[in-house]
Amino acid sequence: MDKMIEIFKNDLASNSRGRIDVKVARRLKWLVANQTGNEEQSDATGNPAESSPLTIAQRQHVWVTTMDRFRKSLGIVLREIGVKIEEPSKIKLALIDDGVDIDHLRTYNGIVTARGRSYYPPSGHAENPWHRSADGHGTVMANMIARINPWVSVQVLRVHSKRLPNGDRTIFAESAAKAIRGAIRRGLDIISISWTFKSKKPREQHDDRDLGATR
Repeated sequence: MDKMIEIFKNDLASNSRGRIDVKVARRLKWLVANQTGNEEQSDATGNPAESSPLTIAQRQHVWVTTMDRFRKSLGIVLREIGVKIEEPSKIKLALIDDGVDIDHLRTYNGIVTARGRSYYPPSGHAENPWHRSADGHGTVMANMIARINPWVSVQVLRVHSKRLPNGDRTIFAESAAKAIRGAIRRGLDIISISWTFKSKKPREQHDDRDLGATR
């Protein structure tokens, strides 16, 4: 983290010709869980607080909100001092999930682009586009990614998923393996997978073809 901060300070000083002085205030130390997995809250200085512990979901929300504010503030500062911001190269990201509702994807004035392929077996419902999210999870993930960095080209790789009677969501391994192989062939920068699935067979009983599906 210290190295990243130092790089940021040097880049900003160079781009602003020394007109911006960065002062580091370590106020986000409490966002990182300790090695024991205990979630302890701390105050703005990083010291433990006396209030109730924060949940992981609350920590994630604070982190995303903080990054969102940082992105907006940095753009405002650079514009105010007249620093020309060159358009960065877009990150190429594979989002392997249950699809994305493109109509509900924030593109930030067309900066975010999305295309891809479906690995969902034909359902006979021709009126549904190939990228349609089954449960909305992929759409949420795509918007979170674009919120942090709009300079992204999203490859939507939709996998076969369904809801179980108990309300849980399951991903079909064969579809997931095909999507992962597709992402690797595309040579993308990042592969985003925010789900897991459990095998019904002991590890030693897996067919070699299943184990090698994603190699």
